Amino acid sequence: MSPNAHKPWRPGPEILLAATLTLLLVVAQASDQWIFHHVVCAGMYERRWGQLLRMSGYLPLWGIVALALMLHDRVPQHGGTLREAGRRGLLLLWSAVLGGIVGEVLKIAFRRERPGVAYLMTLAVWRRRSPRSGVVTEGTG
Repeated sequence: MSPNAHKPWRPGPEILLAATLTLLLVVAQASDQWIFHHVVCAGMYERRWGQLLRMSGYLPLWGIVALALMLHDRVPQHGGTLREAGRRGLLLLWSAVLGGIVGEVLKIAFRRERPGVAYLMTLAVWRRRSPRSGVVTEGTG
């Protein structure tokens, strides 16, 4: 079948989303070195908002928030059980767990060094240590 000549083909929302995310990834990779060297916030982790940013990636915090959500959803007057109320809380907790696992796997798969002086999308060298000799052999993947 040939495409209809009266209706030109237009990309769907999925293709537009994929293209936008790909473009944002390329822009982030290209601007990484400049941002690393020019956007500096000295003493960020001594401030409360810097500590808040670090805590947002802390898994036990997400467990506490999930528990609070479970307890909030449980309405004792209506006979709701904790199991029924736990769906949203467990979804929140498991999304944080799976997001962390995916992030760690991606860090292993795409090992990158901090942006340096001669930074041109350099990937970290995989290092393999021989258990007997202590010799480090280098390879790229």
